[in-house]
Amino acid sequence: MRILGWWRAHHFIATVATGILLTWPDSQSYHAFRTQFFIFSFYLSFVQVKRKLLRQIEDKQRILFA
Repeated sequence: MRILGWWRAHHFIATVATGILLTWPDSQSYHAFRTQFFIFSFYLSFVQVKRKLLRQIEDKQRILFA
């Protein structure tokens, strides 16, 4: 299986963001960024779970109506 460019970019960005969160000193800007980042992360997780569930439904329909 070939790893797509966007997948590599996603992992690179996630690694950089994690590094920033781990090394950023405790300050007002850190808390503002952290809050927004957590909200975004939860939203993204929700979208991924929803997409997976929809894909499973589509796969079952494809098998039933094939």
